[in-house]
Amino acid sequence: MADGFPGSHTVEVEFTAGVWTNVASLVRSYNIRRGRDSQFTDIQPGTLTFTLDNTDGTFTPDNPTSTYWPNFVEGKRVRIKHVKSAITCTLFLGQITSIDPEYPTSPTQAVTTVTATDSLGKLQ
Repeated sequence: MADGFPGSHTVEVEFTAGVWTNVASLVRSYNIRRGRDSQFTDIQPGTLTFTLDNTDGTFTPDNPTSTYWPNFVEGKRVRIKHVKSAITCTLFLGQITSIDPEYPTSPTQAVTTVTATDSLGKLQ
């Protein structure tokens, strides 16, 4: 079972236009990368990579029995927000660029890795 994020974080996917769904309780890990590696390199698009618990197949894009089928596809918007007291800060906002389910020998270890890029990535 996934540990998920602390209550102060949300990971939301816009499966349906205008409706954000919080999947933070199923996120095992995430990584946000933005900016540049050094002062001498070009700025790169921001990227978000996160891993979802997929033991029941919910996050397998071609699974017609999934709650999110057929809306869990590349191009959907995703965001991570941090909430502290009454202040909300968006840490990342972008679009999904890849969805990679992994099928290990044990179903309890099944995960789906999602990668997204920010607006700069869309322009690139």
